[in-house]
Amino acid sequence: LARLCRDLGGYVMVLGSPQQRNLLPGISHDQGLDYAADVIKRADDVLKECNVTIAVEPLSPAEGDFLNTADQGADLVSRVDSENCLLHLDVKAMSSMGEPIDGIIRKHADITAHFHANDANLRGPGMGDVDFLPIMQALKDTGYDSWVSVEVFDYDPGIETLASESIKHLLEIESQLQ
Repeated sequence: LARLCRDLGGYVMVLGSPQQRNLLPGISHDQGLDYAADVIKRADDVLKECNVTIAVEPLSPAEGDFLNTADQGADLVSRVDSENCLLHLDVKAMSSMGEPIDGIIRKHADITAHFHANDANLRGPGMGDVDFLPIMQALKDTGYDSWVSVEVFDYDPGIETLASESIKHLLEIESQLQ
């Protein structure tokens, strides 16, 4: 997949796959981290050859039982110990982590490779209750300079509406950043 990513012009692959990464019965979270680190380390030479980063995406407990917090994702990144394995932060997932989202962003800024701007209601920025001003301010303050992509799972408003309203809201927020 790293070679395909490179061949398509990409440089970041997200390790999401919520249900596919659930822990097997009898496997502790710590063991799961060791196993995951071992698998990613085995791919590290190819990741380096292709100049591709695998971005570990913590997800909420509703989506799986492994890597549910940014701290757990950072632990995996630390165990892999490669510049080609970093963190992916997702607003919807961070909404379930029990701490301010902007604080999570600041805490893990040095290892964040990719970012999803989405609302906890499964729609885009500005379509729910998440306040994106402190989130985008934290990204700016920490020098994040990669993609901010919108990921939605509720398509009822229609793709055009989701895209245009998300862009409009993020541009409004951007104009308010200090």
